[in-house]
Amino acid sequence: MIRFILLQNRAGKTRLSKWYVPFNPLEKNKIESEIHRAVIQRDPRNTNFLEYRSYKIIYRRYAGLYFSFCVDMMLALGAMCVAEFSPQTLSSTGLDADMEKLNEYIQADKTNEQSVETLYADLQHRFSVMKADISREETDSGALRDELKKARQELATAREQVASLTAQLTESKATIVKMRGAKNKALAALGLEAGMLEAAPEPNVAGNATQPR
Repeated sequence: MIRFILLQNRAGKTRLSKWYVPFNPLEKNKIESEIHRAVIQRDPRNTNFLEYRSYKIIYRRYAGLYFSFCVDMMLALGAMCVAEFSPQTLSSTGLDADMEKLNEYIQADKTNEQSVETLYADLQHRFSVMKADISREETDSGALRDELKKARQELATAREQVASLTAQLTESKATIVKMRGAKNKALAALGLEAGMLEAAPEPNVAGNATQPR
């Protein structure tokens, strides 16, 4: 019975995994790490069969990838017998065809990754354009706010000037009223003096002429 199948690269990243026996996520990560370490450190002169716990690992390296199959002992013995008695048939008709399919899958996966990267770059570009537009709008808004603030200051200054002119006009009106009052008083005083002069008796010239010497 096949327990699981792993497809890993040299760095230990699992590109594909198929589990036929339930494991929790922590146990899966531990198994993947142990299998990669055992396969990557194995001497190339040794066979492609190794023991793992109570199972057998059948692995094969293809380019930069490692294909690992975890099987029961009896199934591993059968695979060893097949590999011993018909290696040419196993390599030419079986594994190579599977490797070709896996290679196609990997190429398709790379294409998908490139598409995702292209989409991500396009989204970044659009986000940068949007950010630039927002920054420009904020700059324009700041300029409008500055102009509005300047206009408000000018309006406040104009109001202060109008208030000052209004106060000066009020003071001028009060001064004019005072001057008119003073003028009327002066005229009234002059008119009273003129009346007094008109009421005064004139000297008797004739009486003075008839007096005896």
